[in-house]
Amino acid sequence: MSVDEWKRIIDQIRDYAGPFPIQFLGGEPMIWPGFVELVQHCRSRRVRWGTITNGSVLNPRVVKAVVASRPTNLDVSVDASTKAVHDEARGVRGSFRHVEAGLMRLLEERAASGHRFPVRIKTTVHKLNAAHLLDMVEWVSKLPDVTIDFSPVRLWSKEDRDRLYLTSESELLELDDAVESLIALKTAGESIETSPEKLRAMTRHFRGGGPVFHGYGECRVGLRTLDIAPDGSARHCFKFALGNLRSRSLRELWEDPKRRQIIEKTLSCENAGGNMCGTGCTSYRTATQEFQRALLFLKMRTAAKATPVTPAI
Repeated sequence: MSVDEWKRIIDQIRDYAGPFPIQFLGGEPMIWPGFVELVQHCRSRRVRWGTITNGSVLNPRVVKAVVASRPTNLDVSVDASTKAVHDEARGVRGSFRHVEAGLMRLLEERAASGHRFPVRIKTTVHKLNAAHLLDMVEWVSKLPDVTIDFSPVRLWSKEDRDRLYLTSESELLELDDAVESLIALKTAGESIETSPEKLRAMTRHFRGGGPVFHGYGECRVGLRTLDIAPDGSARHCFKFALGNLRSRSLRELWEDPKRRQIIEKTLSCENAGGNMCGTGCTSYRTATQEFQRALLFLKMRTAAKATPVTPAI
């Protein structure tokens, strides 16, 4: 869709639902030519927005414009705290240094703006970096007002799974040990955002034995999630399609009597807790887990105000 089409849809959701949060995902969202203009529009309409980026486009122009648009969060994908592991996982030589420089730029611009939005490092756990998770926490601990969140890799092709899934018993036992160490560090006050329940669910994910629950036991995408693809098609998730926002309004899609049946199907979906969806981003946290995350952010923000720090990587 064009920038104007995206703006129209965002306005339509805002007018129908009131203030709402939107997350821009990819691929890499920031390489789309209209990204900056779109997040500027979100700010003008008081739509809370965030994004997840691989950090490849965090150049001075983009960083300045993005921070000025006041995101609610900005997540940066980093596989490891060393260039050898990160570059191997990404398949791009020099990518770690490039991302590191962009992250430094982002933190400096955030500090200069006075807008303390959360910056989190998103680390996808796989065979290449499972032995380096504690190193990642140490690396993040040197960054001001930054959290880290771990999720296991989820892949569909056998070739990719063979390359990146932990499969041997020794690998899985080592991951168990690493997870318990991460939980101990989290308890001691390190800025690990991932809940203990989700951390412990990673080994079950790789073992392939369900169910994998670390938040709500039933799926809630039908109640609160709307995915909009670049062609305008809207869905609750990959399994439950609603229609296309280029040809139908949000009100028509959301209030369609057929959606009531879809909601019931999502709440009883057999994929919930399974290896396909159990550790995914649509596995919602409980109220207690959300409260614990809020305390972490509050603690970090208070510390940042008390002791301003120049970012150093």
